[in-house]
Amino acid sequence: MRFHEFAALVPGASIFAKFLLLAAVATVIGLLVATLFAILYHKFIYPKILYPKYDQNYLPRCSVILPCKGLPYNFEHNVRTFLELDYPDYEVLYCVESETDPAVEVIRKVTADDKRAHLVVAGITKNCGQKNYNMLAAVKTANNPDVYVFADSDIGPKPNWIRELIRPLSDHKVAVATGFRWLYHEERKVGGMANAYQNSILYILFTAASYFRDIGLWGGSMAVRKTDFESLGVGECWAKTVVDDMSLSEIVMRSKRESVMVSSCITPTEDTIDSFVKSVGWYKRQVLYLKAHQRMQWYLTIPGVTFFLFVYAWLPISLIIASLSGFSFASFVAVGGLAPVVLMVGTASTALLYPLLGKHPNLFWFVLMQPISMFTVLWGAFLTLFTNRIKWSGYHYYLDFKSGEVKRVEKKS
Repeated sequence: MRFHEFAALVPGASIFAKFLLLAAVATVIGLLVATLFAILYHKFIYPKILYPKYDQNYLPRCSVILPCKGLPYNFEHNVRTFLELDYPDYEVLYCVESETDPAVEVIRKVTADDKRAHLVVAGITKNCGQKNYNMLAAVKTANNPDVYVFADSDIGPKPNWIRELIRPLSDHKVAVATGFRWLYHEERKVGGMANAYQNSILYILFTAASYFRDIGLWGGSMAVRKTDFESLGVGECWAKTVVDDMSLSEIVMRSKRESVMVSSCITPTEDTIDSFVKSVGWYKRQVLYLKAHQRMQWYLTIPGVTFFLFVYAWLPISLIIASLSGFSFASFVAVGGLAPVVLMVGTASTALLYPLLGKHPNLFWFVLMQPISMFTVLWGAFLTLFTNRIKWSGYHYYLDFKSGEVKRVEKKS
């Protein structure tokens, strides 16, 4: 439909109002299509088309590298699950920054009698993200693996996790296989609902990015052959950058290799950030990784985010303007008030499809709070315009966003 044909459907509205409405409708349709594709990929494309192509007898030796810090939700259970995997030949390297980290006591308790488990103490980083520093220390001590498997300590994978995650690596065109985390919120806290929504949006976007651009990776479940890790210079990159997955996705894209998202390695967890302010900070950090390692995608994201925020802000403005001449629905539509309503209702309605992707115990409240949750996504992304600093787990990292490299590290108490 051309613009003048669409505009004719909204009589009485200004050109500005009609254009705003058209853009809002297009945005809703775009989000709906991305959501439907994610559902199609995880329900059909991967399990029915991609999965059968890979070798089910591919069972290389694996080193599972698990960076740990502090005591996140369900930590002891999660640590233990990595020693209960249904896989014939693997080791688990639990890597920490310091012997004084509270995670160490739990790790030693759980792993005391298991010869496959090893504790690696990395020390304090100077030139890269502490998580990267921990993992690189573990890579150096790994016992002759064929595949490195990287995971986060805030997940508790199923017994078949390694088998499923590494299976695409049986195809040598595939450089990296990745899972993802499905975050849900059991309560009705605004911050927790927002964080679950943020994760859902990333899950949908990363599904499309992995399938169409080979760049959608998540460090919480990620596998790469040792030979590719070395030939692609992943270690050298991690030693200069703050994040593992987005820097690796940049390498995959530049080397024109393939990545695969494994739908059977989507791990549910309820470890949400319940603070509204901290949830904004969490999403801001995710977009800063994009700014550092997928610069063009970040450039394309910011105009869309700015438009979205403008439309949100236009709702109260249009109500005020329409009221000045005696409020009516016609006057509200004429000044562009319909666009934010369509945008908010449309994006919230899309969230009704999320139970087809994963667990949502409070769907009614999740959808009701969606406009607030969407605001945290938009505001977190918008704030990346004004900083070159990433705050993460007690450190401040100052980046050169042209190269993605860390220029200075400050440890905060």
